[in-house]
Amino acid sequence: MRKIKHAGSNKKNQLVWDLPLRIFHWILALLVGISIYTGLDASLDAMEYHFLSGYGILSLVIFRISWGFIAQGNARFSNFVQGPTAVLAYICNPATRSLSHQGHNPVGALSTLLLLTSLIIQTTSGLFSTDDIMYDGPLTHLVNSDTSHIFATLHHYNYWFLATLCTIHIGAILYYELIKNERLVLPMITGRKRLKPPPTSTTPNQIALATVILICSAACVYYLVNYV
Repeated sequence: MRKIKHAGSNKKNQLVWDLPLRIFHWILALLVGISIYTGLDASLDAMEYHFLSGYGILSLVIFRISWGFIAQGNARFSNFVQGPTAVLAYICNPATRSLSHQGHNPVGALSTLLLLTSLIIQTTSGLFSTDDIMYDGPLTHLVNSDTSHIFATLHHYNYWFLATLCTIHIGAILYYELIKNERLVLPMITGRKRLKPPPTSTTPNQIALATVILICSAACVYYLVNYV
């Protein structure tokens, strides 16, 4: 008797997210949560954590941008960033949306870029911001009072934009997990996803290289905050 081959039985678990990217993702999620929460609290203790989490986020963003050009596999920008035409085609064409992607789909790639951009704006604007009462960013001495207030206003409004992006991001994950039955959370933990072989690109872990880049990123932020 011929054995019945079930749909999807030819799929194999493949490494789609390297270890450095997964560590980056979950630490960033933790620090962004801390920053959003402490940003609503004006107490001195909360602001201490707010500043520290901001420095951590800036270090991670510098690492992620560097990793996006150096890494191999799906973490590399050139392997997932697509133009407006691809994004519109994905949104408007149901057949395109039904395809399974190794890494980010076109809309997910756009979301990643928006989040990174918003995080850059938030962390850098915080460095130059002041409230003229208790809190001064570490680089406020480099700009005049009016410019510092502009940065503070940008920091305030981008805070809510970033919170909105995070909410949409979580909502999209729930939609894919619960409605489309496509696992997104587990692959970001294990690094592996069930796909039809062969993979379109290899995804080595490169943990040693990532460690060096992260240390350099954190060192840049430490120097910026303490010695500029």
